[in-house]
Amino acid sequence: MKILHLEDDVFKRKKIERILCSAGADHSVWVKNLEDGIICIEEAQNKSELYDLIISDMYYPLKDGGRETEAGTMLLSILKDKGIDTPVIICSSARLRIPEAYECLWYSENSDWDRQLESLLRKIQEK
Repeated sequence: MKILHLEDDVFKRKKIERILCSAGADHSVWVKNLEDGIICIEEAQNKSELYDLIISDMYYPLKDGGRETEAGTMLLSILKDKGIDTPVIICSSARLRIPEAYECLWYSENSDWDRQLESLLRKIQEK
């Protein structure tokens, strides 16, 4: 399973990476900003090797060194404009409901986001 992960927090990235590994997701690419994520998506599209899944935070920089903004929403809009229908899981510390996303997970110690993510990964792998 080829996964693109957009996340600017290293600790959150590591926790999510552990879940990816335990679910058998063998290939993930990590970027810290929207610009780098779009470059990865376009390169994969040009090679006809699309990602199977995109996991995105909601708030991260648009460019390297930039300040956090609602980049997750922008990502969803860009994917729609490009006609890319790769499932996107928004994993954010903000409790969100975004209809354009495949799923939204509340990343919190008060939720079982890790089990939910693992379940979603297995569901996507079965397709």
